[in-house]
Amino acid sequence: MIERADQLVLEYVSKVADAAHGVLRPEQRLDFVRRLRARIEQERRGSDDPVKVRKVIARFGDPAELLRRELRRLAEEGRPVPAPGVRTPPRTPFGPVTRRPAASPPSGVRPRPAGPLPGAGPRASAGGNRAWRSAGPAPPDEFGDSATEVMPAITGDDPPTAAGPPVRPGTGGPAPGAGDPGAGAARPGAGAGRPGAGGPGGRSAPAGGPAGRPWRVPPVAAGHDLARVLRGRRREMLGLALLALAAALIPFPLPYVAIFPVPLLVWALASVVVLSCGGWSYAGRVSAVLAPVVAYAAGGAALGVVRAPDAPGTGLTAFANAYFDVSGTMFVLGTVAGVLWLGYRLVSPPPPPPRRRTPGSAR
Repeated sequence: MIERADQLVLEYVSKVADAAHGVLRPEQRLDFVRRLRARIEQERRGSDDPVKVRKVIARFGDPAELLRRELRRLAEEGRPVPAPGVRTPPRTPFGPVTRRPAASPPSGVRPRPAGPLPGAGPRASAGGNRAWRSAGPAPPDEFGDSATEVMPAITGDDPPTAAGPPVRPGTGGPAPGAGDPGAGAARPGAGAGRPGAGGPGGRSAPAGGPAGRPWRVPPVAAGHDLARVLRGRRREMLGLALLALAAALIPFPLPYVAIFPVPLLVWALASVVVLSCGGWSYAGRVSAVLAPVVAYAAGGAALGVVRAPDAPGTGLTAFANAYFDVSGTMFVLGTVAGVLWLGYRLVSPPPPPPRRRTPGSAR
């Protein structure tokens, strides 16, 4: 599940980077994404549990709201942002939007200075065209109260994360249309590579990468560090230890607790712990817990029928004697199989299932 947790973080950072595309300057966008990734890792505290990572991401809120708080912070610090006259095409699920060339003003007429129109909000139009939205910061009264603190500035020189724009080979600078608001708005197909832009079946690539090439989670090695698994999956390791203990107690003639043997009680406790863990799928947990029972019942019965002629007694008595001679061994073998399966899935989890999108849905 380590790969799944990293993918959740990367998807959220990509959404924020896409929301900031064309709204912040390229250097501001890189710094914003880098500080966001550092803050998420700080709140995550090295956890690889997808449930905990989702809760951490949920505390940061919607990417658009997070971007508005960043714009307000930049406005309070007096740092420059893109001019209000810069427009970016709206996100539509029907394909790229071609920007109409602006008509040049008549000779002798001084153009009106750029600035927010009186009473204009974040979606105010320029030149009567309401299909464009302003990339500048909205007035402070439109943000509302913030539920979280503004992220602290990062003073280190760490390289930007994977959510940054692609770099043009040989120049070291961002590729056209990746971080420059003007370049991204002037190209006819620039909006097709973002999640809001439409493509066949509603699929598209996140911002920061070319169209048709979405962000990919770095490949995870097949064998994870065992110490990291032991440190981050304590409940899962406790369940595996209890299952192994239940199998190890089978050969010993322990006294009964009421009418239940001690290995059966340990197995029941192990089943509760394993079923409450989130490190495995539900089908995997149920299969591993029921493997000892199935081996004890079905396997013991099959071997009991085979060995009944050689067992003492006749008829049903011979079958019962043969069954109880081999049923304990079958329970141990079933437990070993369940523990090995859970251990394998703990260090090498299956890839997450692909997302299912309903026709016509758009983010």
